[in-house]
Amino acid sequence: MKIGANMPCLCGSGNKYKRCCRDKQAAVEIRKMVEADISHLHTMSASDKAEADMINKGIEGIVNKHIDLEYAYIAESNGEIVGFVQGMETPENIPNEFRNTSGELELSIQQLYVKPRYRGEEIGVQLMKAIENKSEHSRFMVFHDPKWQGYYMKQGYIYGANPTIGRKVIT
Repeated sequence: MKIGANMPCLCGSGNKYKRCCRDKQAAVEIRKMVEADISHLHTMSASDKAEADMINKGIEGIVNKHIDLEYAYIAESNGEIVGFVQGMETPENIPNEFRNTSGELELSIQQLYVKPRYRGEEIGVQLMKAIENKSEHSRFMVFHDPKWQGYYMKQGYIYGANPTIGRKVIT
């Protein structure tokens, strides 16, 4: 959701966004996640239990080495982590319905998260571009709740019969 100038500011001040934080938004730096960032992920606030579970799943994936930091990026603003994306190479033993037809290795986006007050600032798009452009892969897959299909379609992901799996090929 993009916040309008006349909407209440997301910081909770009660002021209109245009008179509060609109001009204060610091530049966001997208960079590779490092080990030291993992403990800071715990400080990310979630707007509901599902988001909290996603953040914890992301942390657990890194700590348990299911997700390699090779494919993990963070968005940082004024020293605060405001979002992250994590991916992993799709394992060869996945069920056939999740496989791509080319047989090439695919990078599967495991989590994409942006703090609620930073949504609508294109940070998620920047994180996705970082993981797509900085990896050696040309094939990407997202697996998610169907409500996010429109978001990923805007970024070039294509869907077949299954509305929870999107794929993108960069040539």
